[in-house]
Amino acid sequence: MMKSGVIVRQTLTTLEANGYSASQRPLEAPYLAASAIAEDALGIVGIAVYDTFEILHECWRDAQSAVSALLHRKLGEADPKLKEAYLLLFCLTPYYGDARKPREIAEDTMIARKFVVLGQQLETSSTLDAMLEPLLPLPDELSGVATGRALEELSSLLERHDVSKAVSSRLVKAFLGGEPLMDAIAPAEV
Repeated sequence: MMKSGVIVRQTLTTLEANGYSASQRPLEAPYLAASAIAEDALGIVGIAVYDTFEILHECWRDAQSAVSALLHRKLGEADPKLKEAYLLLFCLTPYYGDARKPREIAEDTMIARKFVVLGQQLETSSTLDAMLEPLLPLPDELSGVATGRALEELSSLLERHDVSKAVSSRLVKAFLGGEPLMDAIAPAEV
């Protein structure tokens, strides 16, 4: 079984290697065995480690509230679509009870996307790395290929639906520039 400090350190190391900054303060919520906060320009990752699943199940909302408060303080009234909040919930001991309970927590995406890792899953550090993948950017070699294919598919799709080349070009330019796609088209031109 991994120790709470090891979980936090390894998680922060992986996040920092991928553009996040570790906060100097812990996540403030009751009954945590260990905690940490990582941030990037638009979001917060709360790391909450609990001794047992029973404590996690009773207290995860407190950790979520702490993440929500930090996110609101960090980004204020910025467009909610720009904000990202993740809550990594770890349970140090194995849990073999009702499988729906951890799944229900993970499926609750209000305020933060949650990842629940149970004690029996913490056998190796590769579990942590695999669990963090959805929070990390795609490797450059994969993102370039995916973007190229996506742009080819986008152009084909637009052609099949009689969208003009001018609008198609503006959409692709907006996509590559990370700009809102709806701003790239005028309603009359679609």
